[in-house]
Amino acid sequence: MVACQQGDSKALDKLYLRYYQKIFSFILRYVNDPDKAQDILQETFLRVYNWREKYAPTAKFASWLYRIARNLCIDEKRKYWNRMVDLDSQSRLEEDAQGPIDLESDKGFDPRQSLDESIKMDLIRKAIESLSEEQRDVILLNKYEGLSYQEIGDILGISTESVKQRAYRAHLRLREILEPLLAERD
Repeated sequence: MVACQQGDSKALDKLYLRYYQKIFSFILRYVNDPDKAQDILQETFLRVYNWREKYAPTAKFASWLYRIARNLCIDEKRKYWNRMVDLDSQSRLEEDAQGPIDLESDKGFDPRQSLDESIKMDLIRKAIESLSEEQRDVILLNKYEGLSYQEIGDILGISTESVKQRAYRAHLRLREILEPLLAERD
């Protein structure tokens, strides 16, 4: 990043190649839309370039990068909730227009098992989305991105102890939400 600040045109390319997969994965889990995630990824690196003078070498670059991506995801979520009412009513009309699904079309495929897995994953995704923003950030960064509590603290601008508390509360809340739902399914 220091080289990028000093005008090295190849430095941003190197940063992109090093971080794009991790950042894309984080963004995708946050917004659940590959096209939106790609747009946010591009905006993240555009902001890195545009704000390169503001980067302080005392901060870890990855923390700064994740913070930019997280803030863009939060902005997108706000836009998403505003569009959700219109999209929900439109999708119901489209679902009603579709006919029944042919579950016998692929004999080697077990639709019940696939449906069960899909339902469980959807329940987990919805449970994570129901967490407070603070708790959701910690879960996504730790469980899905594999970041340490220290790194998460750097990204969120909070202490490691605060990260641990948020993670603990998030796990309790997820257990509270998921145990009855998953017990019903079994």
